[in-house]
Amino acid sequence: MSAPPSRIYGGPSHPADRAVLQLPPSDDVTPPPGAEVPAGQSSQYPCPLPEHNEFRVHRCLTTRSCDDDRTGHISIVACYSLFDTALTSWLMSSSGLDLRNHVRIPVLAETSCQFVAPLSFPEMVSVGIGLARLGQTSVVYRLGLFRVEDGPGRGVLAVARFVQVYVDAITRKPATIPHEIIRALQELA
Repeated sequence: MSAPPSRIYGGPSHPADRAVLQLPPSDDVTPPPGAEVPAGQSSQYPCPLPEHNEFRVHRCLTTRSCDDDRTGHISIVACYSLFDTALTSWLMSSSGLDLRNHVRIPVLAETSCQFVAPLSFPEMVSVGIGLARLGQTSVVYRLGLFRVEDGPGRGVLAVARFVQVYVDAITRKPATIPHEIIRALQELA
């Protein structure tokens, strides 16, 4: 016996679901009325949001019709795919390495994403790529997703953090970052 569609797709519409989930009010992170919000910070997001010009490298991509979820917005999986595609294609073109067939490969060890505004198909987007930290075997990137048609000075739609750890392609043990990658990363500094 299958659950009614509202229980599968409609979220916590059943009273028992709401009670178990104990969903907080949606405005938990919003400051109280009249509270001062520091410059460069959204009233709904506690971290300062980056601007387009804070990223030295941008890659333009097009959203696809299959990227939209049933609510008509780009799904979280599609958003992560945009970030990953922009970062990997830039790394490969800037370093001259085919990271799929190299002896040391990047493994995505950690990600996070903060959504600021909705996006849906069809859109041209720009992914800003920034370097947050460079170690011996790992790199932390800060990524921003922007709508191209909004022009210069446009607001960020989503901000992501990607942590890549380089590993030996065979043993999967941590390995030093290839020199070609380090040279390419200098463009982000």
